[in-house]
Amino acid sequence: MLTTTYRDDVDQCPKDIARLLDHVRGHFNRASRAKYGKGGPRFRYVWVMELTKRLRPHYHLLFWLPKGIRIPKADQRGWWPHGSTRI
Repeated sequence: MLTTTYRDDVDQCPKDIARLLDHVRGHFNRASRAKYGKGGPRFRYVWVMELTKRLRPHYHLLFWLPKGIRIPKADQRGWWPHGSTRI
C-alpha cells in the first residue's frame, strides 16, 4: 500500500494520481519482465482519495504485487513531487 500526501504549498491536480500510476506501472512492467519474461502477472491496483482535516486530498493506493517485486518510495524517485509518500 502506498499513501501520498500533498505539501501545503502545492496545488493539487486530478492528473497527479494518473501520472503517479504511469510511473508505478512502468516500474512494475520492467520488474515483471525481468523476473517472469513476457507473460508475467498483470498490473492490478485500486486507489481511493480522502480529504485530510485541512481539506487537502490524500491518496491511498493498494497494489497486488507478486513475490519479489517491490514498489519504491514515489517521492524519493521523483514520481510524487507534490509532497510525501509512505509505503
